[in-house]
Amino acid sequence: MSASHSSWHGIPPPADRFTPSVQLEQPAEGVHWTREKAPPLWADLAYENKSKQTVKGIAMAWTKELVWMQWIEHSKPRHAGVEAGACRRREIPQRNLHRDG
Repeated sequence: MSASHSSWHGIPPPADRFTPSVQLEQPAEGVHWTREKAPPLWADLAYENKSKQTVKGIAMAWTKELVWMQWIEHSKPRHAGVEAGACRRREIPQRNLHRDG
């Protein structure tokens, strides 16, 4: 191997190109923080330039009006307060775990 060989394969994640979505403030009262596994969801994030993006994430906390969620973008965890109407539950199929032998 040459000295110029890098352990990184491909183009590094473009973390510097991350644009945060429009976010709601995290409320101080009436918040249900999950103590179980965080429910999976789909969320439609809105941006300042009027564009939208649907992301796959988990609900960390919620109220009637807001969901405080987490998702992964550009290899980093991201958080946002999203209108509850922009979120919907995501079903994760159960996997049968078994071993060969």
